[in-house]
Amino acid sequence: MEDKENTSARLNEMISGLDLASLEELAELVEKRIKFARLASGRVETGHFKIGSKVSFVAKNGHTYSGKLLQISPEKATLEVAPGDERDVHPSLLKQEEG
Repeated sequence: MEDKENTSARLNEMISGLDLASLEELAELVEKRIKFARLASGRVETGHFKIGSKVSFVAKNGHTYSGKLLQISPEKATLEVAPGDERDVHPSLLKQEEG
Protein backbone atom coordinates (compact mmCIF):
# COMPACT_ATOMS: atom_id res chain seq x y z
CA MET A 1 0.00 0.00 0.00
CA GLU A 2 2.86 2.35 0.80
CA ASP A 3 4.27 1.97 -2.72
CA LYS A 4 0.94 3.02 -4.24
CA GLU A 5 0.78 6.03 -1.92
CA ASN A 6 4.36 6.98 -2.81
CA THR A 7 3.61 6.58 -6.51
CA SER A 8 0.48 8.73 -6.24
CA ALA A 9 2.36 11.40 -4.31
CA ARG A 10 5.20 11.43 -6.85
CA LEU A 11 2.76 11.62 -9.77
CA ASN A 12 0.87 14.45 -8.09
CA GLU A 13 4.13 16.32 -7.55
CA MET A 14 5.18 15.78 -11.16
CA ILE A 15 1.91 16.95 -12.71
CA SER A 16 1.29 19.91 -10.41
CA GLY A 17 3.70 22.05 -12.42
CA LEU A 18 2.36 21.14 -15.88
CA ASP A 19 0.65 23.73 -18.04
CA LEU A 20 -2.79 23.17 -19.56
CA ALA A 21 -1.52 21.85 -22.90
CA SER A 22 0.72 19.32 -21.17
CA LEU A 23 -2.11 18.24 -18.85
CA GLU A 24 -4.43 17.71 -21.83
CA GLU A 25 -1.76 15.63 -23.59
CA LEU A 26 -1.26 13.58 -20.43
CA ALA A 27 -5.01 13.10 -20.03
CA GLU A 28 -5.20 11.71 -23.57
CA LEU A 29 -2.37 9.27 -22.87
CA VAL A 30 -4.00 8.13 -19.62
CA GLU A 31 -7.35 7.64 -21.38
CA LYS A 32 -5.70 5.48 -24.05
CA ARG A 33 -3.95 3.42 -21.37
CA ILE A 34 -7.21 2.88 -19.48
CA LYS A 35 -8.97 1.72 -22.67
CA PHE A 36 -6.13 -0.70 -23.39
CA ALA A 37 -6.24 -2.08 -19.83
CA ARG A 38 -10.01 -2.60 -20.09
CA LEU A 39 -9.65 -4.40 -23.41
CA ALA A 40 -6.88 -6.62 -22.05
CA SER A 41 -9.03 -7.44 -19.02
CA GLY A 42 -11.98 -8.31 -21.25
CA ARG A 43 -9.88 -10.65 -23.36
CA VAL A 44 -8.90 -12.56 -20.26
CA GLU A 45 -12.57 -12.92 -19.31
CA THR A 46 -13.72 -14.04 -22.75
CA GLY A 47 -10.82 -16.26 -23.75
CA HIS A 48 -12.30 -19.57 -22.57
CA PHE A 49 -15.67 -19.25 -24.37
CA LYS A 50 -16.12 -20.65 -27.87
CA ILE A 51 -18.70 -19.62 -30.45
CA GLY A 52 -21.48 -22.21 -30.50
CA SER A 53 -20.94 -23.35 -26.92
CA LYS A 54 -23.80 -23.48 -24.42
CA VAL A 55 -23.64 -20.68 -21.85
CA SER A 56 -25.93 -19.05 -19.32
CA PHE A 57 -26.28 -15.79 -17.40
CA VAL A 58 -28.50 -14.37 -14.67
CA ALA A 59 -30.39 -11.24 -15.74
CA LYS A 60 -31.05 -8.25 -13.49
CA ASN A 61 -34.56 -9.58 -12.82
CA GLY A 62 -33.06 -12.82 -11.45
CA HIS A 63 -34.09 -14.99 -14.40
CA THR A 64 -31.43 -17.38 -15.71
CA TYR A 65 -31.09 -17.51 -19.48
CA SER A 66 -29.31 -20.36 -21.25
CA GLY A 67 -28.41 -20.50 -24.89
CA LYS A 68 -25.90 -20.82 -27.67
CA LEU A 69 -23.07 -18.29 -27.85
CA LEU A 70 -23.29 -16.52 -31.21
CA GLN A 71 -20.55 -13.92 -30.84
CA ILE A 72 -18.29 -12.47 -28.18
CA SER A 73 -16.07 -9.43 -27.77
CA PRO A 74 -14.51 -7.80 -24.70
CA GLU A 75 -17.60 -5.60 -24.33
CA LYS A 76 -20.50 -7.83 -25.40
CA ALA A 77 -21.60 -11.41 -25.87
CA THR A 78 -24.66 -12.40 -27.91
CA LEU A 79 -26.63 -15.54 -27.04
CA GLU A 80 -29.51 -17.20 -28.82
CA VAL A 81 -31.80 -18.23 -25.95
CA ALA A 82 -34.63 -19.38 -28.26
CA PRO A 83 -35.14 -19.37 -32.03
CA GLY A 84 -35.17 -15.69 -33.00
CA ASP A 85 -34.57 -14.51 -29.42
CA GLU A 86 -31.07 -13.11 -28.93
CA ARG A 87 -29.74 -11.50 -25.76
CA ASP A 88 -26.70 -9.24 -25.42
CA VAL A 89 -24.81 -9.34 -22.12
CA HIS A 90 -21.41 -8.44 -20.75
CA PRO A 91 -19.04 -11.43 -21.03
CA SER A 92 -18.26 -11.30 -17.31
CA LEU A 93 -21.83 -12.52 -16.62
CA LEU A 94 -21.45 -15.70 -18.68
CA LYS A 95 -21.10 -19.18 -17.23
CA GLN A 96 -20.15 -22.23 -19.27
CA GLU A 97 -22.89 -24.90 -19.36
CA GLU A 98 -22.29 -28.64 -19.67
CA GLY A 99 -23.12 -30.31 -22.98
